[in-house]
Amino acid sequence: MFNAPDAFAKVKLEMEQHERECSLPPFGAEERKALKRAKRAEQEFRESKGYPPNTFWGKVKHFFMK
Repeated sequence: MFNAPDAFAKVKLEMEQHERECSLPPFGAEERKALKRAKRAEQEFRESKGYPPNTFWGKVKHFFMK
């Protein structure tokens, strides 16, 4: 038989678990610096290979210049 309080508790527990697993941890200063370095390295790599800039307007320009 369906027991509403138990079902609600189960759904609430699953939602809390999902939020814990999917939420991003707060980044510290070192993590932010590493992400900036990685982004800069990717931009330099794309430029060295001649790829269009990874921006909306860069993609539009590349699409119409073909």
